[in-house]
This record gives sequence, structure tokens and C-alpha cells, in this order.
Amino acid sequence: MFYRNASGGLTDVDVIGIRDPYEAGFAAGGEPIVSGNQRGVGVQADNDSLMAFSMSGGSISDFQKNATVFNFVDLTFTGVTITGSGAQTINAQNGIQLLNSTGTISDNVITGIGYAGPADAYSGRFWASATPISTFRDNIIIGSNSDSLAAKVVGIFILDFFATNSGGSITGNSIAFVDEGIDVSGDLTPNSILIEDNVVTNVDFTDPFAAGISFAPTETFAVAHDIDGTGQADFLRAGRGQRSSVGHRRG
Repeated sequence: MFYRNASGGLTDVDVIGIRDPYEAGFAAGGEPIVSGNQRGVGVQADNDSLMAFSMSGGSISDFQKNATVFNFVDLTFTGVTITGSGAQTINAQNGIQLLNSTGTISDNVITGIGYAGPADAYSGRFWASATPISTFRDNIIIGSNSDSLAAKVVGIFILDFFATNSGGSITGNSIAFVDEGIDVSGDLTPNSILIEDNVVTNVDFTDPFAAGISFAPTETFAVAHDIDGTGQADFLRAGRGQRSSVGHRRG
């Protein structure tokens, strides 16, 4: 489903089978191998300026690349079940991808996403870049490391791939069977971010970047962030003016 320069919404809609024909073979968990073509998005909204979009209830499954992509969207995304295709070996799938967007992503269940191929790439349940203040709250995220430790997957991934991120909160999420539970890096200014009350379990510590939380914003910005650790091996790099309350620290 594709929205272009349009607001709108979906309620209790199931989106299934947005993909090319399957490749030969099966993933470690028995799922078919999806095509490596970088297309096949379940729900996409692409705008030239910020517009409202909502999805409540329903599901997205059997997609090829991303369950969703939102660009310049004021987003409300709640109660949706996203099911990926397991430890894929050709295409690195993602769950909810935000670019230049803001809003609330809460109470969703996201499972079965991970990349077990040869490229140096990680799949992300949530993947956000160039976002103003956003809320990621009370989501259940289960990676495909339960099928194969070869899968490379991050639960919530926020980076400055296109432009600076600013503010927001990541709270109350339950994350399991991943290499990194939460990864926040790059330019994060001028607003602070809150990360607390997240539960991360079953981290694959054979991965070189394994962490409950990896928090490494650009150190030159004097922004006081509030970061609680997970009780796993967290990596927290503080810059000027940063404050953190940590369970365990690595590095």
C-alpha cells in the first residue's frame, strides 16, 4: 500500500505478500528465501512535507524488503503485528523505517526479522534517521537469532544517516534474540533523548557489536541525555553534559 503526498490511515488491515517470487531454498527457521531486489514494502507513505498517517491494529507479513517505510510522516502506529521472513540470507529486511518523521510507535509486536547473509549488514526492527522527537513505547520485538546466531539484527536502530536526530524516548520495550537491543549513534541534538525501562534478553554475545544498549552520540554536542541500562553488557559513551543511569557498562 503506497501513499504519496497524502495523509490517511489504516485500521485492522492485513497486508500480505508484497514481494517478487521466492528464491530457491529456505531460511534456518524454514521460511522461504525472499528475492534480493530492494523493493517489496508492505506499507509506505512518502511525502515532500510532514503529513499525518496512522495504522492501528492489523498486520504486515510476507513482505520482501521492509514492512513499512515512512518519509516526512507525523506517524501514529499502534497495535500492529509485523512478521518477517526469519534469518534471510539474501535480503536484509527491516520492520518500521522512519526518515524525516515523527510520532508515536507503541504496543506493536515485531518478530522474525534478521539477516544471515555474507554482507556486512544488520536488519532493524525499528530503523530511524533524521527524526525529530519520536516515541517508541511498549513494543515487543523478537529477533531471528532464535533460529540462527548467524542472523545480524538490531531491535531499535537510530542513526544520523541523512541528517541530525533530535530528542524522543525509547521506553518500556521488550526486546529478545538480537545482537543489539537498542543502538543510538551519531548526531543527536538539540533535544535530549530518554531511554529507560527497556528489557533486553537473549543477546547474541558471539556478535562483535553485541550490547543491550549501544549509545554513542557525537561527543561534541553538550546535550544532557537520560539513559538507563538494561542489565546486559551495555555500551554507553558520554559526551559533554550527558547524564546516564546504567545497569552494566561495557567499553
